Amino acid sequence: ADLVDTDVRELLEEPSIQALDPAVRAQLAAHDTLTGTPLDDEEIMYAVAVCAPYSALSSYKFRVKLTPGSQKKGKAARQAIGIFCASASPKERDLCVALKDDELVRNMLGNVKVVASGMAQASRAAKNERKAAATTKRQNKQKGSE
Repeated sequence: ADLVDTDVRELLEEPSIQALDPAVRAQLAAHDTLTGTPLDDEEIMYAVAVCAPYSALSSYKFRVKLTPGSQKKGKAARQAIGIFCASASPKERDLCVALKDDELVRNMLGNVKVVASGMAQASRAAKNERKAAATTKRQNKQKGSE
């Protein structure tokens, strides 16, 4: 902290650097309330879609990787929201669903593929679940016809 304070003081002493008025500084400090990893006791007021290098999002609670692919931006955005909603609290789910498609796709590149950690496992589990349900339905149908 002392090193940072020293650096700030040195920067402020340069003639080309001007100190901001407290009112302007207060307006600029609003971004400090944004976080990619909210704590359990913090109130979440809104969600913001962010498109950045994946390594920059490593500390974010919800993130997906966009790689080159054949999916359109809107469909990829809805798939990402679906992935987020699967592991979100009810409040987080409401905020994710409230995001407009325009806000989601504004900064995305076109023709992408959505990749998320655990996505392959989730799709395998869903496939196995559908398969088990179909098998049970078929067995019940066979028992009913006998």
